[in-house]
Amino acid sequence: MPFAQLILWLAIPQITAAANHYVRAGATGSACSDWGANACNVLPAKLIRGDTYYIAAGNYAPYEFSTAQSGTTVITIKKATVADHGTSIGWLDSYATGQAIFANSVNAQFYATTGYLILDGNPTNTKAATFGQGIKIDGSTCTNVNFCWTILLDAVGNVTLKGIEVVGMAGQPGTDPNYLDQNYRCISPLCVNNKIQLSYFHDSSSTFFQINNSSNFLLEDTWIDTNKGGTPTNHAESIAADGTSNVTIRRNVFFDIAGTGYIATGLNQGTDSNWNVYGNVFAIRSGNPNGSGVAFVFGNTGNSIFNNAVFVNNSIINVKYGLSARVYSVNGGTGNVSYNNLWYDCNISDASGFTSDYNYYILTAHNTEANQQTSPTSDPFVDWVNGNFRLSRPTNPGVTLSPPFDTDPAGRTRGTDGVWDRGAFEVSRPSPPTNLRIGP
Repeated sequence: MPFAQLILWLAIPQITAAANHYVRAGATGSACSDWGANACNVLPAKLIRGDTYYIAAGNYAPYEFSTAQSGTTVITIKKATVADHGTSIGWLDSYATGQAIFANSVNAQFYATTGYLILDGNPTNTKAATFGQGIKIDGSTCTNVNFCWTILLDAVGNVTLKGIEVVGMAGQPGTDPNYLDQNYRCISPLCVNNKIQLSYFHDSSSTFFQINNSSNFLLEDTWIDTNKGGTPTNHAESIAADGTSNVTIRRNVFFDIAGTGYIATGLNQGTDSNWNVYGNVFAIRSGNPNGSGVAFVFGNTGNSIFNNAVFVNNSIINVKYGLSARVYSVNGGTGNVSYNNLWYDCNISDASGFTSDYNYYILTAHNTEANQQTSPTSDPFVDWVNGNFRLSRPTNPGVTLSPPFDTDPAGRTRGTDGVWDRGAFEVSRPSPPTNLRIGP
């Protein structure tokens, strides 16, 4: 190679191809280069940026992700499946059977001090569900009252959690009611662009998601079920926030939440802005097994304020154990709207601090709206008690909204039949027949 060409070649950055690595509980290797003799039995302490780490089903110790960031280069940790497991060397389909489980009894089960991470359970579900998640982070046996964080992101951003089952400690017999396990915690201005998708969070003894000071946070297509915080020192919520901006909560199911509210902001008297909450279901099972209710579905407290909070096309069901099922900004704000929602058999629903219209109220006290709907008054859902929240009948037309609010949790485009239904789900109406002929 001529000298000038050699100098030019050396000056051009050399691109290293991303590699796959393999982790299997019970393995004895150290190279992590295949599923057989070279598989590792734990995730290495330091990972390689740009690479993917496949992990087989099995039980694993808690993990601290601390690999130094390198620009925006991501590391992916992915549950291996029969269809997606990288190399075939040493692979057995049995390695895909079951979940990859991280568990510990004394502290955080998954702890990250750096960002640009994808933790991918390779889910089989395509919408909010209680099944299909390939990775499980299990805090059910944690007994450290001060540090039971199931997933703790220590002031880091650009983390995606997809297809993850997360279990809190509320299921323990005799659990101290003051235990404060939080199942996702990131409370810094550095918590930017974090996402939770297609996951299942359940049985928390306190708050599922603590996101103070976060921005560009996304929670979508996730099932959140049962928390048991109910004491003055542990009042709980499903989502607790303060000083946040650009938050999207969409197409989730929130079942049996106790405490201040399903979504409670302004806990430290800050301003929360640019929230989009749409296509969700907020419900309490008949009889309210948690024994305590909520003050509101979406709201704030103290001296806090909402600006540009959008609460549209949600279904609120049987939320009547507590103060109210309201949408609430205690000190008002600007640009806050509540449209196209459906309340069924709730105690009180008002929209203080929000412009509210085109909502459907069934057996629920409410403020009068110009375009409200209040009948029919029978149960409008197919079988909400067993988790089918689809509408069994059409509603009156709601107000038409622009994307991204035009798609329901089942992927249907709202209003294509001429009626934008109220509530989380769009009614599927048969298309009219075409090419009809009259006579022989």
